[in-house]
Amino acid sequence: MRYSRRAFLGTITSVAGGRGLLAAPQTGLEAFGADTLPCVLDVKATPAVSRDANYKAGAPMRTAIVAPGQKGTPLELTGIVAGLSCGPIANAIVEFWQPDASGTFTPAGMNLRGRQRTDSTGRYRLSTIIPGSSANRAPSIGVHVIVERKAELWTALFFPGQAANARDSRFNEALLVTLGGSAASRTGSFDIRLDL
Repeated sequence: MRYSRRAFLGTITSVAGGRGLLAAPQTGLEAFGADTLPCVLDVKATPAVSRDANYKAGAPMRTAIVAPGQKGTPLELTGIVAGLSCGPIANAIVEFWQPDASGTFTPAGMNLRGRQRTDSTGRYRLSTIIPGSSANRAPSIGVHVIVERKAELWTALFFPGQAANARDSRFNEALLVTLGGSAASRTGSFDIRLDL
């Protein structure tokens, strides 16, 4: 028995249970698992960077780590903490520490240091300044992520277009912050991916 093209298409549509497979054609991997969250191809875990001697435990819980009147270009850094397979992670602890605009770490106190928990969608938000460089160290922000009883990551975030990146043995292009905004006030984004 031969089917006409119209009858064949009608059969396919009814077998699909009204999902409308023919109404919105998809290509590649999008054609599979259309009812699930979209997958991201070639996503890798955020590379680790060894903890440096400038880290101090006990930083206060806060999302703004700059002191009032702190010199430097303001930076609003945002992103998510997510697992490669489990998606965004709520309540992950994220610690940040960095030098000031001249590349100097404050020897006493907790200036330019803080920790926070990701929100219910795995997001973090940090109000700080663009860090400076010193000697062979590129401008960077130290990061420590803890997912309680599951994972821990020490790493650092770097900035594009910095001459000191080439001199810093810790530098990795996969750790570059995506910058926006203006020279007077920058925005940045970086998503942290854990092997979970």
